[in-house]
Amino acid sequence: MNFKFRTKLYAVFSIIIIFAAASFSLFIRMHIFRQIEEETTYNDMQLCLKVSENADTYIEKLDDITKKLISDPGLLKIMRDVKSNPQVLTDYEELKRGREIASIVSNAITLPLISACKCISV
Repeated sequence: MNFKFRTKLYAVFSIIIIFAAASFSLFIRMHIFRQIEEETTYNDMQLCLKVSENADTYIEKLDDITKKLISDPGLLKIMRDVKSNPQVLTDYEELKRGREIASIVSNAITLPLISACKCISV
């Protein structure tokens, strides 16, 4: 096996370069990618927790609004009147009833928001 010096030099340096590239890619795979994967997993978990907390808060607010609407005496009176008197109303009476219901629902929705804003600003 009598190779030229230049061929031997190319072969040795090729092996060294391949070994260095393989070592470098293994280092990146073992350390850098693992760290990025752990950070991504942690960030995803934090995002999941935040979304879950926000959804819970939103559902609690909706539950409070629903409780207020169910217990509102004006709305209960309107619903009892509709149930006991299923007659067709005039346009004026229908408009009046619609505005009363809209006012009750609006108060049930906006009052918790106003009180929440006052608590935050204090």
